[in-house]
Amino acid sequence: VEEKIAPMKEVFKLQGMLDSKEDEKRFDKKEVIQAVIPAAGDLRSQPSLRPLLKDRPLCMLEIGGKTLIDHQADALRSCGVNEIVVVGGYQSEKIKAEGATILHNPDYKITGAKSERKRGGIIRSKPVRDGTEKPVEN
Repeated sequence: VEEKIAPMKEVFKLQGMLDSKEDEKRFDKKEVIQAVIPAAGDLRSQPSLRPLLKDRPLCMLEIGGKTLIDHQADALRSCGVNEIVVVGGYQSEKIKAEGATILHNPDYKITGAKSERKRGGIIRSKPVRDGTEKPVEN
């Protein structure tokens, strides 16, 4: 056995591993990346789907055993999005998206998808479940 054995801390320092640990701590802050999914469409937006949309919003249709909204949320999460807001209108109380905030746009019949941004429909939206107003920043 060697007469002098270097302590592990010194070995790690020589290898630059202590610096990596410090860098890891410094840069490991989770950045909030937000996305808004507009999901306020009603039967008027998809007349051919009317029989399927009588009891649910379009985003709750299932494809491959998964709802459209879950497909969208999974795709966003795979890109690093960690905060998702769904803005519903037609039957928004039936929208379910794991880990997402669900808002209701009371003016969805008036604003529609094309004018949503122009008229501030998303800004006026309210959470479906707790009833308190929560504006969403653009």
